[in-house]
Amino acid sequence: MKPRPLHSRSGAYLPLYVGDYLRDTQHLSEAEDGVYCRLLMHYWASGEPLPADNKKLAAIARVSLHKWMGRYRQIMLTFFSPNAESWHNRRMDFELARWREQSVNNQKAARIRWDADAMRAHSDGNANAMPPVPVPVPVPVPEVNTRSKTLAANAAGAWEEFWQNYPKKTAKKDALRAWRKVKAEETEALLDALERHKQSDQWQRGVIPHPATWLNARRWEDETSCGTDLGQCMWNINGDHGTQPRCEQEAVEEQDRIRYCQAHRGTFSMRIR
Repeated sequence: MKPRPLHSRSGAYLPLYVGDYLRDTQHLSEAEDGVYCRLLMHYWASGEPLPADNKKLAAIARVSLHKWMGRYRQIMLTFFSPNAESWHNRRMDFELARWREQSVNNQKAARIRWDADAMRAHSDGNANAMPPVPVPVPVPVPEVNTRSKTLAANAAGAWEEFWQNYPKKTAKKDALRAWRKVKAEETEALLDALERHKQSDQWQRGVIPHPATWLNARRWEDETSCGTDLGQCMWNINGDHGTQPRCEQEAVEEQDRIRYCQAHRGTFSMRIR
């Protein structure tokens, strides 16, 4: 029987010790956790330490260089050790060394099985049958898993971050389909724009497009206008509406010197005294 070829490491599972990971990363935010996962996966897929180059690290983490230097570079100082040319992770180096050793052992075991099968076939009396010519089993070479220029829907929580923060959760499947059209290098600008749009006058009035529409029309590139912070809604400020409590929502407009939230717009029964 011909020995089965060994799979490349890009197809092998990445050992993840959940207890250790949760203990070591409990202080990370959701975005920082996603960046750390990207760094680890690149480390495993390439089979090499991370480069000592901030531009390359920002590209691996898929964030802008400005955000990498200001927010995410601390991850390297926490989980990796530098030398002149690269950043090392002790646990990842251990797992890579163990994987390489296991690959060599698997190759030796496959060769032993193949030799035994060849000898058994030859000794069965088939004198005219020549044993198959041994085929060298190549040592697997780690390959970098190249990604598409379009960000996958679940890449490091970027989609989840968008969906959690978008205030109008309608037609999720359509939104996900539109999200997959967004290029990886545009996601940071998109998420930043989402925060601005949430504070815009239009969205504060409740006029919010469907998420799929906002993505397909590239509305994150639109300019936004934000009104003045009006403070807390003054509805029922004097307690003259029975037992109903005073509104604690943020005001979105002011009429007749009274500030109102979205729910109490058009209520003119109060006056400042």
